[in-house]
Amino acid sequence: LSDILKFLQERVDNTKTFNINVARDDLYQRGLKQRARQKQASPKNQLSVSFIGEHGIDEGALRREFLTEMMRGLELNLFEGVSCKGKNPKYSISYYQENRYRYVQYDAALQCNLACLVFRICGEIIATSLVQGGPAPNFFSTWSYHFLRHGQITNEDVPEANFAPEQILYRHRYAAVFVQECA
Repeated sequence: LSDILKFLQERVDNTKTFNINVARDDLYQRGLKQRARQKQASPKNQLSVSFIGEHGIDEGALRREFLTEMMRGLELNLFEGVSCKGKNPKYSISYYQENRYRYVQYDAALQCNLACLVFRICGEIIATSLVQGGPAPNFFSTWSYHFLRHGQITNEDVPEANFAPEQILYRHRYAAVFVQECA
């Protein structure tokens, strides 16, 4: 895994930057919105962060602070459970699609694009953090990490919890089909 990260770190293009200007209040939501709007938002482009109302040039410390807060936001908003045991995802793409936009009338293609966008942005934030000096997402449960790394999950992988493993399997399989449809 460390060889893969080194390879990806070498692929960051320092001549192209993704500039982001955020306020410290509601940093997570504002960071997600700005990342979604920017065409240069890619883990391959060097992230440069400015905090609104503060003077400072990003030599790496502001980027690490921003990425630390974004990872914390991902953990608090998208995962649940006890930190020392690893956290489980709160939502699948199917849950997000079914509940996030249920009060708004979108056509199916737009709804698919919006749901995929949220999960893509979160993946890009994690990738950017890993290859540009931010923290690793050390909050995944073992089975979540295994699923992300290998793309497979079985009943034996999922520990006893407040929900049945069959429900998790269904959600993850449905999510995989949903992602393929969005691609």
